[in-house]
Amino acid sequence: MPVRTQHQFLDLYPANRSDKRLILGTIHPPRVDEFSIQFFYGNRGSFWKRLTDSFPMKDFSDLTQILEVLSRHNVWVSDIVKSCVHKNGKAADIDLIDIIYNDQQIKSSILNSDIKEIFFTSEYTFVLFKRAFGIRLAFDRIKRAGTIPSIYFGKDIAYTVLYSPSHMADRGIVNSSKYKEWSTDRKENNLTYSLDDFRSEYYRSAMGFFNN
Repeated sequence: MPVRTQHQFLDLYPANRSDKRLILGTIHPPRVDEFSIQFFYGNRGSFWKRLTDSFPMKDFSDLTQILEVLSRHNVWVSDIVKSCVHKNGKAADIDLIDIIYNDQQIKSSILNSDIKEIFFTSEYTFVLFKRAFGIRLAFDRIKRAGTIPSIYFGKDIAYTVLYSPSHMADRGIVNSSKYKEWSTDRKENNLTYSLDDFRSEYYRSAMGFFNN
């Protein structure tokens, strides 16, 4: 059954002028009251669990700790979708229709802050971002990174498209050339490997600033 979802967190957590990085997702599922953390990506086994696995010296266990870590590293967190209909009433991004973008808040925040780097939590987030701002950029599935030219936000913006933390993305990741290369290398060196290990290593590499 279709469910209209209005974002619950966008206005509660605006960007700061000192922010240097943006982590951008799509939109939360319809039932945020079921979240273990009342914040972006607060459902069980979500993005914060992935970051905990990748950076065990950082504490992402509750909202207070998450906000402290984000502030320390000048990271703003937001979503590209302000409102939408979940076609089947579930969380899958592919089922989002009747989308209203959060483009005004995002553009204003980038222009009025030190943000020069964006981390998209999935390929679909990147697709929606490009649609919202009319950006024409090809996606390199090997590098998963590039630069958004200054014509869009008055400054060059580096970007990285992360592998989605959701288990719904598992099949696509397993079939990716990067995962196949990584797992083959682990096998040849008699090392254990799993999809969770791969994600953790990838997040550590892509978001190494959390190590500081």
